[in-house]
Amino acid sequence: MRQRWARNGSAAKAGLNAAILRSAWGSVRRFTTYKAKKRNKLVYTLPPAFTSQTCAKCGCCDANNRLDQETFHCVGCGHEANADVNAARVLQWLAIEAILRGELPKSETNKRKRVAFARKRETALELERLEVTSVSGDRQSPVEVQASNDADLRISA
Repeated sequence: MRQRWARNGSAAKAGLNAAILRSAWGSVRRFTTYKAKKRNKLVYTLPPAFTSQTCAKCGCCDANNRLDQETFHCVGCGHEANADVNAARVLQWLAIEAILRGELPKSETNKRKRVAFARKRETALELERLEVTSVSGDRQSPVEVQASNDADLRISA
């Protein structure tokens, strides 16, 4: 079946949206956070609102600072840079300010994580490794303990 193209490019947008969903941006954040924490680096998530319009030199925020998609030119101080580099510096500046104010990122230990547990089966080999001690302090082998019906036994691993 041939796909019809709408005037506004909606079929093209649908393909782009599907590709974005397949790229799993949430996984990228999770992997990056994992790698950073493994190397004892701080991970701080900030809202990106207005970072592309804010100057990294003077802090001036104006919609006219963006000349085009890749060029940033501040109307306040005249600073000119690549738009992505400028936005990254603004985010860095915001993160440093937040840390200096004492707003550390919340730990992720509060989040519930799903973990699958398999029930552990006791095998004969595991029973041989257990050290069995009676209340009186006499050490017995597991075979002797199973043979005697003494209810006052404690098992210490």
